[in-house]
Parts: sequence; C-alpha cells; structure tokens
Amino acid sequence: TMITPDHYWQLQWWPIDGAPPDYRNYDRRWFWFWYMVENDDNCFGFNNPKPRRVGATIKVCGIRANRASSQPYYTTGLQSKDEKHAEEVHFINTYEPFRTVPFFFQPITDSGNNTWKEIRFFSPTSKQHPDRNQPALNSFLDYRDSGVTAYDGTKRWLIHNDEPGKTVEIDINERVRVQLPCLTN
Repeated sequence: TMITPDHYWQLQWWPIDGAPPDYRNYDRRWFWFWYMVENDDNCFGFNNPKPRRVGATIKVCGIRANRASSQPYYTTGLQSKDEKHAEEVHFINTYEPFRTVPFFFQPITDSGNNTWKEIRFFSPTSKQHPDRNQPALNSFLDYRDSGVTAYDGTKRWLIHNDEPGKTVEIDINERVRVQLPCLTN
C-alpha cells in the first residue's frame, strides 16, 4: 500500500490524544487527495465535507507542522470560527503533539519551551544559547483571529481554515478572497 510522505509522518510521529493514529484506508485516500490538490498549480485548496470525529483537524495540523519544521521559509497560518477556537486548535492539535516529536525532527528554535502562540524555527538571539547564529529554517506556524483581514498581505504557503462553516460574524467568502493573494507564489 503506497502512502504519501505526509501520511507516513502522521502515522509515525503525530499523536492523536497522546497515541499514534491507526492506519485507515479513508485517511490514505484523504492524504492522496491532499497531495493531488497541492500539486495542482491551478488549485488553492479544497473544502472537506466529512462526518464528525475523523481527525481532519489533526491531519492538517500535522501537515503544517511537518512542513514548517522541515522546509526553509515555510510559513503557515490557522483561522477558525473565532479566535478562542483557533487558539485551542493550535494548542491542542499543533503545539502539544509537536512537543512529542523526536528530537531529530525538531529544528533550531528561538521560542522558549512555553511559547506556543507562534511556533518559530529561527536562530536564537540569546548569547547564552548554544544554537545562537546557527543556520535555521526561518519557518513558523501561527494562528490569527477569524477576521476577514487577519492574514491580509502576509505571505503564507498554507492557511488552514478550520470549521469555516461555523463562522457567523464574518463573510467566509470574503476572508478566502483576502487569503488568496497571500497564498500566491
């Protein structure tokens, strides 16, 4: 059975509720669809209508973390139905699982162990830090409020819109319209 590199990353290193995920053919097909969309230069993403509790959020958070921790200058963001939910998703599904990834997958970071609002892979500036001035990826993961202009003008390789159908205070179509130039390379 052939799986994508992102699916392998998830199965090997990205826990769900503290445990490794099970292999599921449904997930294999989802990851291959993701791969197809990502490699289509005329596509900016997809909507994922799905049943509840299939792990869609943790899969995308795992992909974001894998890319930002392995590719230089890979910037990725997250927006959700509101800022509180985006913060919760970022903490539970990105920050906490990333802390369990083996040391050999964790790049140089200038963030402290308790800094989780923005996970940055930059060279530390502290004179006492042993990795000071070492080459770094200069990548990061962050989240923003649900506002239409939250990512206006900021370049990102990937923006995860979690549960956009539950967004009630803004026009999600307008938010995506603002995001598109940020994703254009």
